[in-house]
Amino acid sequence: MGLDVESGPLNAAGHCPSPMRLIGALGAALVGPTVSATAAALVPPEGRARALSAVFAGMTVSIVVGIPLASFLGQTVGWRWSWAVVGLGALAVAPLVWASVPADNRGSRATLGTLVTLLRDRPIALTVATTAVQIGGQFVLYTLLAAWMVESLGAAPSLVPLALMLFGIGGVAGNAMSSLVTARIGAERTVQAAISLMAAVLLVLGTVPLSPEMGIAFSTLWAFFALAIMAPMQSRLVRLAPERSNLTLALNASAIYVGNAFGAALCGLIYAGFGPDLLPLGALIVVLAALAVFRASMAGERA
Repeated sequence: MGLDVESGPLNAAGHCPSPMRLIGALGAALVGPTVSATAAALVPPEGRARALSAVFAGMTVSIVVGIPLASFLGQTVGWRWSWAVVGLGALAVAPLVWASVPADNRGSRATLGTLVTLLRDRPIALTVATTAVQIGGQFVLYTLLAAWMVESLGAAPSLVPLALMLFGIGGVAGNAMSSLVTARIGAERTVQAAISLMAAVLLVLGTVPLSPEMGIAFSTLWAFFALAIMAPMQSRLVRLAPERSNLTLALNASAIYVGNAFGAALCGLIYAGFGPDLLPLGALIVVLAALAVFRASMAGERA
């Protein structure tokens, strides 16, 4: 069981409106890193972890609320109205941003040479790579989470929406908690703990026979730890290159999309070759690789 493509926002010919989706994706890709860089710049260094956590909390809540709301609108009043609500929401937020963000809050202009220099910095490059690999590990299972629940756990299809909602709530809670933990033990320890605990949950999902209800509970716990790394990872990048934080955060945002694509592709290969039962273990291997990459980034910083 997967996402019902036929219920998506299709045009009259039955095809997705690719130009509009492309423009929307470009807008989202611009907003993510810009918001993170702005939030980091508006607060003193000791408040960056909490500010970045608030940014990711907003992004996570938007997914938890936005996806069901868009689906409801699309199926009740039509997908054109669903798109219209998204556009009106963006227009409503624009003047608030204009009024609340200081005019002198500007990023520095980046050049290709600057980008190459950053990527040659071992701690920065490996930290960004950690994001890509960790997100990839998430999507090895999350891409076909519904199929895994129904086919491996024997869950009723009616439980899938509840599982996805609780997954989102777990992610929001983990993101909110991460800023408090980061303030106490630091970004690096928070990231390592979150990845390690995420790996432990994936091990349980892949090796222990679970009821559908227990599977949902552990999936929620997995989301909690998975989203707990985002704010401290960005906080670390800001600390490593404060004068280039806008560029490092943009690279980190790009790494998220790379991880999405990589994890989804690997998910499809595992599912096609071995079925859904091995998806949690496949995700576990990738997540452990992310932990190794992050530790290498710390070793590079000490060197």
